[in-house]
Amino acid sequence: MLTYVYRCKNKGHTFEVVQSIKDDPLKTCPKCSSPVNRVIFPPIVMVKRDILERTDRGELNTNGDTDSTDDWKP
Repeated sequence: MLTYVYRCKNKGHTFEVVQSIKDDPLKTCPKCSSPVNRVIFPPIVMVKRDILERTDRGELNTNGDTDSTDDWKP
C-alpha cells in the first residue's frame, strides 16, 4: 500500500490517502467535492558511505577526507 497526496483544485485542501498501486486515483475532494490532482514528489535517495574510503593511491583514508591530492606530484 502506498500513501498518495492529493490537492483540491478549487480550495487547495491537501490530504493523504493510502491506496494500492492498482486503485484508480481519486477524482473529488472529500471536504468540498471539487476535482483533485495527485501531487507528485521526487523520490528520496539516501546514500550511505563508509568512513574508510580508498584513496586514488589504493591506501585507506581513515580521516574522512575524500581529497587525496594534497601531496600528489605529477
